Amino acid sequence: MLAPFACNRCKQRKGKCDKALPQCGHCRRNGGKCEYPSGLRPSNAHSSLIALQAQQRVVQQPFPPSFFLDMNIFRQARLELPRPSLAVPAYVSDFLGGDEEVRQMVTTFFSNVYAYMPCISKTWIYQHLLSPLTPVHADSTLLLLSMQLINWTPTASESPKSPAYIAAKQFFFELENAGNLSIRLVQAGIFIALYELGHCIYPAAYMSVGTCARHAVALGLDKDIKQSNATGLPWDDIEERRRVWWAILILDRFINLGNPPRMLATADPATGDILPADDASWEQGLLHATELFTIGSQSQLRMGRFARFAQATYLLGQVIRHVSDEPRDDAFYVQEAAQLNRTLHALIHLSQSEAETRSLEFCTQTAACYM
Repeated sequence: MLAPFACNRCKQRKGKCDKALPQCGHCRRNGGKCEYPSGLRPSNAHSSLIALQAQQRVVQQPFPPSFFLDMNIFRQARLELPRPSLAVPAYVSDFLGGDEEVRQMVTTFFSNVYAYMPCISKTWIYQHLLSPLTPVHADSTLLLLSMQLINWTPTASESPKSPAYIAAKQFFFELENAGNLSIRLVQAGIFIALYELGHCIYPAAYMSVGTCARHAVALGLDKDIKQSNATGLPWDDIEERRRVWWAILILDRFINLGNPPRMLATADPATGDILPADDASWEQGLLHATELFTIGSQSQLRMGRFARFAQATYLLGQVIRHVSDEPRDDAFYVQEAAQLNRTLHALIHLSQSEAETRSLEFCTQTAACYM
C-alpha cells in the first residue's frame, strides 16, 4: 500500500519518496522517523483494507484485449495501454540506495555501457527520471536497477547470478505479469539480456532477447525504422524507439552466432530502413528529419557509432543467412560470399576514417565486421 503523498522528511530534503507504508524506503534505510502529512495515513484496520483494495483494483486493471485482438477497434475507441501502479518492493529499492548513489550509478553507466549500447535518452534520464519533481514509476525503477546491474563486474569467486540479478529478473516478471507494456520495460530487458550474454547465463540470455523482441513488436517499435514519423511523437522519442529496436536486432544476431541456422526472433531489416541518428546530434537535441540515413544510403563520414554498429549488424544478418542457406547455385553462392566480404571491409574502412576524423572509437562496429 502506498501513501498518496511523500513523507515529511523526504519533502524537507526535496528528494524522492517511494511512499511505502508504514515507512518509506529512504527513512527505513537511514533510520529516520517517517511521518506522512496529517490525515493521509489510514487511521484504522477498516480504512487500511479499503485503501489496499483500491490499490489492488489499480494494479489489476485489465489489459485491453482489443490491443491484440483488433487494433482498429483499440484505436477507434481511443483506448490507452494501462500503466499498473505497482509499489516498488523493498528487495528492489534496497539495491538502488539513495538519490546520490543512483546519480553516481547513472554517471558510471553513461561513461561505460552507453558508449556501445546507446538505446536510452540521456535527456529523459536527467530531466525526468532523476528529477525530484517527477514521480518514478515501477518500470522506470526496474530500468535503474538493470543499469546498476550491467555496471557491476563480479570477481572470479563471485557468481554472476547475484542477488541484484535475481531481483531484476523477479521484478521484470512481476511487471510483465501485471500487464505492463512500455518502452522502459523493454530497455530494462535489453540491459538484463546484455548482462546475461556477457556472463554466459544461458538459456536465460536467449529467452530474454526473445522476450524483448516480442514486447518491442507489441509496442510497434519494429515499424519506427521503416518510416520517418507516422506516430506524431517528438523526434527524440521516435529516435529512442528506433535505437531500442536496433539494440534488439544486434543482440538477436549476436546470440545466434554459435548456431546460424537457428531462427532469429526478429526479421532482417531492409535496405530502406532508417539507421540510428548521429549520437552527438541526438544527445544535444539537434535532430532533423533531413539528417536521417537508411541502410542503403550513400555512406557519409558523419553517421555516428551506433549507426555504424547498425550497419555492421545488418551485414552480420546477411552473413548468417548466407551460411545458413543451402547453396543451390555454387557460382552464385561464391559470388555472394565475395560481395559480402568486400562490403564488410568497406565498412571497416569507413568506420576507421570516421573514427580518425571525429576522434571516435568504433570497437563494437569493427568487431561485428570481423565476426
